[in-house]
Amino acid sequence: MRYMLKFTKEEVIKYTSHLDMVRMFKRAFQRSGIRLVFSAGFNPHPKMTLAQPLSLGYTSVGEWIEFETVNDLTPDEVKDSLTKVLPPGIKILEISTMQQDEKSLAGRCHAAEYTIAMCLDHVETKRADLMEVLTINSHGEDFLDRANIIVQKKSMKHKNPVEVDIKPMIHYMNVCIVDNNMFISTELSAGSSSNLSPELFMEAFMQFYGFRIPRETIEVIRTEILM
Repeated sequence: MRYMLKFTKEEVIKYTSHLDMVRMFKRAFQRSGIRLVFSAGFNPHPKMTLAQPLSLGYTSVGEWIEFETVNDLTPDEVKDSLTKVLPPGIKILEISTMQQDEKSLAGRCHAAEYTIAMCLDHVETKRADLMEVLTINSHGEDFLDRANIIVQKKSMKHKNPVEVDIKPMIHYMNVCIVDNNMFISTELSAGSSSNLSPELFMEAFMQFYGFRIPRETIEVIRTEILM
């Protein structure tokens, strides 16, 4: 049986890397007694894949993992067995079966929704009229109202950073300011064909408005992976 499972990644578990999350789920399946199907070949591995890596330090309320079991179990049986052994911060939201010939979740992923929270009390450098500019353009229309949004992006193929136009990868965004806190809701390309990290998005956003906030004070939440 193939399954797709939606879960949260919150609390201190957000500091667990993608590879360690894979190891954690492998151990969880072993401890729960759920037998996973293994691939054939010289180096067999369990058929279990996270739909999309999540950067270290990000929280999420919409992660997905797919896996294949030896025995036919109901979604409720899988949920009950895993819930007993998963660590705090990982909560199963939903689970359903998949067809054997159905395309993988990783192959179907095309975008992800994020909420980015910035406290303006932490602004290090800013233009004098920052609050006025952000208030007047509170939805960020002027940020997107350009032919191109060029950023410097590191590449495995190139020694030096290359220029990339990220505008086509920003599907929508909305900015809301409450007291001295700014919340950005956005949908960014995610997947094998096109991918934009919130890090590059935030860098371009702050550069455009002429301010900087220490990265460690910014909270990023992935609210959904879109298939």
